[in-house]
Amino acid sequence: MATEILIKGIPSRVLPQGQTDFQREGIPVRLDRYGSLYVQGEILKIHPLADEGSYFLTNNGQIGITTALVTAFAALTPTMIIVNNDSPSNPAAKRLYLDYIELLVTVAGVATAATATFAAVLTDQGNRFSSGGTNLSSNIVSPNQDNALRSSIGQVYFGGLTATAAQLPRTIVGQRMVRPAVSATATNVLQDVVRMEFGSTDTLPSIATGSTGALQANIFQSSLKLPPVIIGPGQSILVYVWAPTAATTATSYLPEIGWWER
Repeated sequence: MATEILIKGIPSRVLPQGQTDFQREGIPVRLDRYGSLYVQGEILKIHPLADEGSYFLTNNGQIGITTALVTAFAALTPTMIIVNNDSPSNPAAKRLYLDYIELLVTVAGVATAATATFAAVLTDQGNRFSSGGTNLSSNIVSPNQDNALRSSIGQVYFGGLTATAAQLPRTIVGQRMVRPAVSATATNVLQDVVRMEFGSTDTLPSIATGSTGALQANIFQSSLKLPPVIIGPGQSILVYVWAPTAATTATSYLPEIGWWER
């Protein structure tokens, strides 16, 4: 005689209460409203994350933000800081999974002896934000209109930032080239786009490069495929963008950032 197994679960379209690891007591499995088991990766796109209220975005509308005149990597002058503001003592605390960053140039940088623009990504313990820049946290929204506007545990800062001292930093991306210089006096052009995809399995389009000239002088879309970046409660992501040159006018970017929390 065949053995019958009955699996009981609770329908939960929204994200249920988180559970701590290694609980001995059994808990019901999670079902969607049609009775199917929730499993990660059942849809290749990220719509299920938005549907359950785990996906968030922030931007600065149509207003560019001026960055600092940074000519070399410096640990205390990031361009962006993302903080997981959940409490490390919360047993149901969530992790923050960075999806993408897109930067649209609204004011081109001016310099002397320009070469290229570079980027780096680090993670660290604690809230590394100290001062400066623009706080984009109040602009955080869920793309699911049924969800509350601000139920995120993220905090996002962008622009001419000053960070607190490093604690236990991890260098995730040491240095990637974002864009070759337009000329000896211009680091980029108006409406350039920098797209950073974190943990992407898609093949991003390659960008042809060559000597300084007509190619670089056109609008340039830089697509960077970067490693996955995940931070726990009370931790930070730091993104650095710099141009090793004697800069005289800093680049302004219009930022857009997407991530999910689980």
